[in-house]
Amino acid sequence: MPVGTGFFAALGKGAGYCAATLALGGAILYSDSAISVRVKEHKPGGANIYLPVPAMLASTAASFLPEKELEKIRREAGPYLPLVRAAVEGLRNSPDGELVDVKNKREHVRVVKRGDTLYVDVESESEEVHVSLPLRTVSRVVTRLAGPSPGA
Repeated sequence: MPVGTGFFAALGKGAGYCAATLALGGAILYSDSAISVRVKEHKPGGANIYLPVPAMLASTAASFLPEKELEKIRREAGPYLPLVRAAVEGLRNSPDGELVDVKNKREHVRVVKRGDTLYVDVESESEEVHVSLPLRTVSRVVTRLAGPSPGA
């Protein structure tokens, strides 16, 4: 039997197709960037958490909220969603730069817009929290929560 045929050749091709599919799926998920949260507690045995979430996954998750929950969100947050949408679009169209930098004896809070991402960093005596949030994702989620446009 010639080399490259038979069971092992088929197995190798199958593994290659699986790897390519996984790589493509991962590239698609991360093509829209990621929301990330890092938390580090400054105490012995304290938490050190890093949670990256593909932005596409967060946007898609809003589509799977039960209609009852969406109605509740729309009732409670609905009046504020146009304001949030306008603020996010304003941030997306604004130049990169530092938006907030507040220090006191115990904390330092910094909010920076870089590209299409908002970075929030909080450092205190007890912990550090770092969050990155793609503004496009916020825009998509707000649009989903707001529901269909009137007349749509």
